Amino acid sequence: MNEHEKWVKKEKAMLKKAKEIYNKCNACFNPNIDLDSVGDGIYDLMCEECWEKFRKEEKKINEQLICKKIKLFGLGSEGKKSYYVFDKQLTFFAFLSAFLEKLHIEKPGSLYEYEDNSLNLEDVTDTFEQVANDKYEIDIFYGQKRIIVVIRSDQGRDSYLDLMKEFVEFKGF
Repeated sequence: MNEHEKWVKKEKAMLKKAKEIYNKCNACFNPNIDLDSVGDGIYDLMCEECWEKFRKEEKKINEQLICKKIKLFGLGSEGKKSYYVFDKQLTFFAFLSAFLEKLHIEKPGSLYEYEDNSLNLEDVTDTFEQVANDKYEIDIFYGQKRIIVVIRSDQGRDSYLDLMKEFVEFKGF
């Protein structure tokens, strides 16, 4: 896919998302407006709350369409515990956001900072975060050059490994 095709795909996805957000808004939605003919004028119709929601979705769309897969350096497992070693890059947060969403797990604080564009990756060193739900416990360790993710679950590694593969580059998959 060339750059122009990527741009067209991104713009279509963003317009679709903007229309979805606008349609669900009680504050600014006007049923008399023909959304098929309004085009990118939809952005002018959105209230501030819709715009905030859209900005977050726009970031996700950009990450899904533009960013490369994140590099996985190693993995292993022992019993109910598996670990994954990733390259420390901002693209990790795009992966983490999508991965946790698929597992139905709340985001850690670093993801909120990333979404607000206030995260400085160099400041996130020698830190630890933990997230969990009733099926998975996930520890995230931020080192100097790598990020280590430990997942503990009774579900077994296969329950989430396929989800991970769509975001991760690893020769062993």
